[in-house]
Amino acid sequence: MIRAALFDLDGLLVDSERLWDGATRDAVERHGRRYDGAEVAAHIGMRLADVTAFLHRHYRLPGTAEDFGRELVEAVRARFAAELRPMPGAEAALALALDLGLARGLASSSPRVLIDAALDRCGWTDVFSAVLSGDDVERGKPHPDIFLRAAARLGAAPEACVVLEDSVNGARAAKAAGMRCIAVPHPAMDRAALAADVTLESLTALEAAHLTGS
Repeated sequence: MIRAALFDLDGLLVDSERLWDGATRDAVERHGRRYDGAEVAAHIGMRLADVTAFLHRHYRLPGTAEDFGRELVEAVRARFAAELRPMPGAEAALALALDLGLARGLASSSPRVLIDAALDRCGWTDVFSAVLSGDDVERGKPHPDIFLRAAARLGAAPEACVVLEDSVNGARAAKAAGMRCIAVPHPAMDRAALAADVTLESLTALEAAHLTGS
């Protein structure tokens, strides 16, 4: 029996991937490099430290990967404050999980400062009983660590959890954790690579049976 729903954040609950992409493009090009969005798309769903290490190496950026990470976080936070909005169906999906009596957890690869900014912007600061960020684990998605830790915080066994994700890396992490996975793929994702139990076009299509597996 499913007892907990673990939600990703970026690209699933909030329309933030375009904001991340724009901020990353601006930051890379500010250093005189030509941005390649296709290369970056493969890293969607991964921890900021892993993404910035790739970007720093791939674009041969000056300074350190940590310096670039701080620059990127500030750029994304500014965009969140001005433009961030929930994805279609996000509010209803959160309400449906509550109506079904499921504990709600958030397991996002983003740094906590950006998670907090997103939750505050959307009015969701009290929605989740457990909030895990990329800062909370040594190994980010596609490793299962963040979902396993979120389940433990909620007191739910992995097999009693359902994960909602939008990325290949996130879906792989969910299945590696032994959890049911519902995917609402980001447009850049290779759907054939999604290891999900259910794939939806949008959260607006989410039904109780998808969450419970019944």
